[in-house]
Amino acid sequence: MQPTPTLETKQDPFHPLIEVTQRYRSDVHELSIAASEDAVQAAEDHLGHRLPPALGGFLRRWNGATLFRGALLIRGSAELAAPRSEGVDLVVFADGPGERAWAYAPNGASGWVFGELVDGELLPMHKSFNRWLEGTIRMLDEHVSGREEELMLRLECDPRSGWLLLFQGERLLESGEASEAEDLFRAATVANPSLSVPWQRLARILLERDPEAARGALKNALSCLNLPFPWSGARAGDPWLIQTLARLSEADLEGLEEELDTFLASRVLDVRSAEESALHVAAALEVSRARLRRGARQEAMVGLSRELERSRAFAHQGSLADLVLELAYVASDLGEHDEAERALREIRDHDDPEVRARGRLAVGRIAVLRHERWAEENLEEAFSLSKEPLVRARARLLLAQRYLLNERLE
Repeated sequence: MQPTPTLETKQDPFHPLIEVTQRYRSDVHELSIAASEDAVQAAEDHLGHRLPPALGGFLRRWNGATLFRGALLIRGSAELAAPRSEGVDLVVFADGPGERAWAYAPNGASGWVFGELVDGELLPMHKSFNRWLEGTIRMLDEHVSGREEELMLRLECDPRSGWLLLFQGERLLESGEASEAEDLFRAATVANPSLSVPWQRLARILLERDPEAARGALKNALSCLNLPFPWSGARAGDPWLIQTLARLSEADLEGLEEELDTFLASRVLDVRSAEESALHVAAALEVSRARLRRGARQEAMVGLSRELERSRAFAHQGSLADLVLELAYVASDLGEHDEAERALREIRDHDDPEVRARGRLAVGRIAVLRHERWAEENLEEAFSLSKEPLVRARARLLLAQRYLLNERLE
């Protein structure tokens, strides 16, 4: 006969663990003796941060555990560590079953996220150790092995997990159940309003039937987006977010410019990946284009120069060709040809033929404006290098303009 948990046990934050140890023989689960405050402090000094509260509380009661005859190992304070070859922002705290590993990371909003380490990246699931522990114990106790079944069980244990609601919504969307997916994305934004991705997923669904509501969702998505992302491998969006918001904000260019300015000035602190770089470049381009549409060309050029300079100091050096080209075109239209040519130096001989072609096209355009003799050479090279119809067409048009000026009518 299984013992019935007492009220005191149910109120214990670790009652799922206590309850499961009471139901099995003593050799099935082994709980280590409590870690001393010195041991906890040493772990925090080594990791460089205070332990998440529930995990710290667990270690102060049991300094590690071996559960279900070794299927799950919860590490002690001295064994917490960043995964090999991964960023120090991830900390592995448990192992098993099999080759699975579990880690936590800062969530970017003064909290934590707990989940599985998959291919070196964190698959986020819960925002507390307690919720992770309850879901994992149930998974093992009920012999759940399928990934989808596991996520459903975890959502049952943690119904206010924005991450689990997001995953379930994406699963429904993939199977064509858009209405049900929309409900889950909305629930995820309520459960965790600081997550950008659920707002973006919601906006994609709303885009066709209610563009204004989609715009509101995208504004929320942008407002909780910060660079760098909170941990290595975090999903936070792509340039579609910023490009679509700009397209939907044609009637409110002033508001768009203000939002993007705020994002660039206060929430782009560094860039650590290609995905982050693409977001930064997209924001810099769209705020420049908003300025150009209201006639503020000088302000657009200064802003582009500033973002280009900032990008060179970021941890990840992404592709800056679009930023360089935008600056070159704005500067040349203002008559700042020397500024434009300086910017183009880094891409006019680029290893990528398409980038080099676009650089040569921009150099050729400046040469046409300045009536310089090497215009044809650059434009012909741009035409021969590129396979992009628009680049080739622009090169041809500029060559024709050049020939007309020189009365080469043939």
